[in-house]
Amino acid sequence: MSEAVLLNAKFYAGQYDFSGYMNALAIDMSAETPEKTAMGDTNKTRLPGLKDTGFSLNGHFDAINPDKFLFDNMSLSDIPMTMAVTGADETACFLFQPNISAYSPGGKVGDVMAFSVKGQGNGALIKGTILFPKTTKTASDTGTIMELGAVGAAQKLYGLLHVFAGSAGDTLDVIIQSDALVGFGSPTTVLTFTQIAGVPGYEFKTADGPITDTFYRVSFTIAGTDESFLFAVAMGIF
Repeated sequence: MSEAVLLNAKFYAGQYDFSGYMNALAIDMSAETPEKTAMGDTNKTRLPGLKDTGFSLNGHFDAINPDKFLFDNMSLSDIPMTMAVTGADETACFLFQPNISAYSPGGKVGDVMAFSVKGQGNGALIKGTILFPKTTKTASDTGTIMELGAVGAAQKLYGLLHVFAGSAGDTLDVIIQSDALVGFGSPTTVLTFTQIAGVPGYEFKTADGPITDTFYRVSFTIAGTDESFLFAVAMGIF
């Protein structure tokens, strides 16, 4: 993988896209290393301990988005988030569900009003792939087929659906399918998201391994009278 310059990074939180408001972001990973040094040891010895994840985000304040989301969800858990370098098809990304632990809007006279937000991990940090980029769709279709590997017996498949906008009275049904071959001659549904009915929404779901197929794609069905949904899907195996 080549180096990347952060020019158009994406950060999705639930049904909100922070990308056009932020100017800095970071994910922090750490692990405890409890000491077990005993008499007779000549060097300190340690055991692998609990892992932890955090994130930080800086940007320009907006009273509707993202301020409302951050204010309303302060300290709440399990808010699914996706961070990606560009958000394009097959872009590497991170999926996680942190608690928002600090939110600070403000600034000094003459400056653009800014905000900063921090969060603490609540479960694992999943390294994944953008399986379907943020796109407006008006008819049923499938996404790009990607080879992402099998899911082991002790692993899970993680899927995260972000729906940023929807047309009233219409419905969106999204599934993740797998197949052993790139041609997708006999696809299997491995994950089904709850139907979205005309409004923004999100869902973070898992499917237990083993899954021996190695190719994946998004498939979606849109129904209604004036159909239009803006959404994205990320997937990871861990």
